[in-house]
Amino acid sequence: MGNALGFALGTARLVVGVAALVSAAAGIAIVVEHASPGLETFANFAPFAFVIALLSIALALSVRASRAIVAAAFIGVLAPAWLVVPELVAALHVDSRHAADAPQLKLLTANVWSINDNPAAFEALIRRERPDIIVVQEAWGRWKALLERLAPEYQIHAGCQYDSDCNVVILSKLTPVDTIAPWTAGMAAVRLELPPRFGAGSIEVMGVHLSRSTTVEMERAQLAEVTAIAGSFGSRAVIAGDFNAAPWSRALRDLDEVIPLERRTRALFSWPTSTRSFTRLRLRAPLPVAPIDHIYAGRQWRLIEICLGPNIGSDHYPIVATFVPAPS
Repeated sequence: MGNALGFALGTARLVVGVAALVSAAAGIAIVVEHASPGLETFANFAPFAFVIALLSIALALSVRASRAIVAAAFIGVLAPAWLVVPELVAALHVDSRHAADAPQLKLLTANVWSINDNPAAFEALIRRERPDIIVVQEAWGRWKALLERLAPEYQIHAGCQYDSDCNVVILSKLTPVDTIAPWTAGMAAVRLELPPRFGAGSIEVMGVHLSRSTTVEMERAQLAEVTAIAGSFGSRAVIAGDFNAAPWSRALRDLDEVIPLERRTRALFSWPTSTRSFTRLRLRAPLPVAPIDHIYAGRQWRLIEICLGPNIGSDHYPIVATFVPAPS
């Protein structure tokens, strides 16, 4: 009996030791990668490294592993904690206080996925939420007909002149004022007149769909384009879309610092849905694992509610955000 227990304890310590060393290696890799000019890989998996490192610490202490193994587990938790914990803390501190009669502005953003064959689900979401502004990504092919069917309540203000240019589309109930930036494959920006309930003024709206960068130059070029357009925005502007970047990635952290808007999506995991299958085994993710869809807003907006929408047949969950004017 004693030999069996000793063998089990030894095996447990070995497993914990391997997990702790892997955690330490991952933590070091995250730090080195974040400090280097190349594309990031490990940082995108920071939440998983964080959880594994925490489990390694707990297990190492429970099986009385050596000090070296416990130290390795603690080393493994530091780097992912540095990236992930501030985002988690920010998610817990949303000041949603507002007057009961404050006018509300609702924004819906969704990557509808070009191969999604269930446009009725997205239309039902729009009819239920009745947003003032809709930012859509990957609305190619059959989706153009759906978006046009939303008229006259929702007019297309940017994108989707042809079936092939519906990668970024802005629709709204609001009256258009002008086009801020010419439509491109990955972004569009317009200025809309705010409804009378907000008093006089306008709002800049930008839709974004950034490609997954394969080179540092590509990543920098995309971020530079967003920054150049957003740099002229006022404090009532909003930006929404699929950024293909998690909050702990260097790309999004850099963007947060340079554009004059605040990111309002905090640790909101939006990809993938259970619709998306992976590998030839058609494995499906039980939960979204990556917060890559984001909403930014100027300081004149107070966020009072933000949430994921239902699965609309896309590989992304839609995001619905409601704003009121911030106290002056």
